This record gives sequence, structure tokens and C-alpha cells, in this order.
Amino acid sequence: MATAVMSASPAHVVRDALFAIARVEQVFVSSSTDGGISVLTVVGDRDYAVQKQIFRTEAEIIHSLPGIEVGFELVIRDGRPLDQLISPRGTLLFAR
Repeated sequence: MATAVMSASPAHVVRDALFAIARVEQVFVSSSTDGGISVLTVVGDRDYAVQKQIFRTEAEIIHSLPGIEVGFELVIRDGRPLDQLISPRGTLLFAR
């Protein structure tokens, strides 16, 4: 009996990968004009070890989504409310 293999949507790949990093507070995803996706990741404070982990995870996401252009932005709140820094765009994938 044949079984269907469903591939995860790009948003699910992004959400699952970045949710695994405990210090990531929020992730937004939006479609870009070229058919790719744009990912906005929010962390509460500057921590180079966490940033390094995020960058490695972003590389894994790109590898997991061949043929899809993926752009990333990282916002470091430094204790400030997010709405004082940027206007988040796209779909909220998760918030903690």
C-alpha cells in the first residue's frame, strides 16, 4: 500500500525550527514579492550565543526549503516594547 508523504509548509518549517530556541520570543513570516518568504525573529536581549544559534538555525531552514528564497531579520528588543521598535508584518507564527 502506498503512503502519501506530505511536506511541511515553509511557515511550519520556520516555526518548528525557531521555536526550538527558548530565547526566541516571537516569529513573524510574510510572503515576499519574488515568491519567497521573509522571517522576522524577535529576542528580548543581546546574547551572542543565542544569535549564533539563530543564525545556524536560519541556515538549516534555508537548506530545508530548496527553491524558496528566504530572508531573515533579527530584532533585539533590549527590554523595550516591540511596537516601539518596529511594526511587525506578516503572520505571527508564535509568541511566548
